[in-house]
Amino acid sequence: LFHDYTAAQKARMRGEDRESWLEELIAPQERAAPIVTVHDAHPNALSFVGGALSARMINLGVTEFGQSGSQQDLYRAYEIDTATMVRAVRWLVAASKTLP
Repeated sequence: LFHDYTAAQKARMRGEDRESWLEELIAPQERAAPIVTVHDAHPNALSFVGGALSARMINLGVTEFGQSGSQQDLYRAYEIDTATMVRAVRWLVAASKTLP
């Protein structure tokens, strides 16, 4: 996803008319919608998405490792569980409404 987006940017800099797969996937009228990414890995892996779509976003993911436990317990500990996702969406939507 990242490499295709970067390739599309470079193609546009050369004057080519090319969109990335990400830009093709998200309709132009939806690109400014707030985004919450959730990754069972480092959140930086998807951090480019907000810039690619010109949208506000929160990246949830695992920034530490070495813990043991059930998947449910680890997702809660690393804040990539359902409750955290819902909280992130609510916060981001509310914060986006206060923008000019």
